Amino acid sequence: MYKLAIFDLDGTIIDSLPDIHTSLMETLAHFNLPLFDVDKTRLLIGDGVKQLLIKSVGSENYSQDMLEIFNKCYGINLVNKTLLIDDFHKYIHELPLLVEYSVILSNKLFYFTDKLTKYFELESIFKSWYGGDSFPEKKPSPYPIFSILNKLNVKNHEAIIFGDNHTDILAGLNADIDTAFCEYGYGSLNNNTPKYYIPSSYDIIKLLRG
Repeated sequence: MYKLAIFDLDGTIIDSLPDIHTSLMETLAHFNLPLFDVDKTRLLIGDGVKQLLIKSVGSENYSQDMLEIFNKCYGINLVNKTLLIDDFHKYIHELPLLVEYSVILSNKLFYFTDKLTKYFELESIFKSWYGGDSFPEKKPSPYPIFSILNKLNVKNHEAIIFGDNHTDILAGLNADIDTAFCEYGYGSLNNNTPKYYIPSSYDIIKLLRG
């Protein structure tokens, strides 16, 4: 059915919210800024760490130092509570049988994307993985998708992107590939319309089975 399946990471493959929230609160505490609960953090993630911080503290309070402190905290907290989504570990190994190429495309820094991919032993599942700094532009720009399509010699109609945020869906729409919104994740569509709605991670496998 598809030759290439592109996957977001946070909220699509892994549940990293608890560790992101802890790292964010440690960062805000470091700068004596107001803290908030995990439900608010859930609403803010999906556009990369810089935007997470700006949305958390306001552009007038943001500084490069905050980004450095967050990355330091997150490096320590990276896999304290982070898990694969639901029962994904039970059937994620089917992916190589269902599509020729499976790729991770995150807005998270490649350093963290790489560590998480290897921690959960996903190297045998995914052909490659990319972070928000792997390309000159990141989602919702279609640039990373176009680059992946060109690298793998895959045509637009042969590809699909799975993600839980409007950034994933908009990137797919802008790149003219099929889109699947993972409703079980953290994000929102922001009035974008995907081709498919995915209620649970198992429905990814069902869709790719055709």
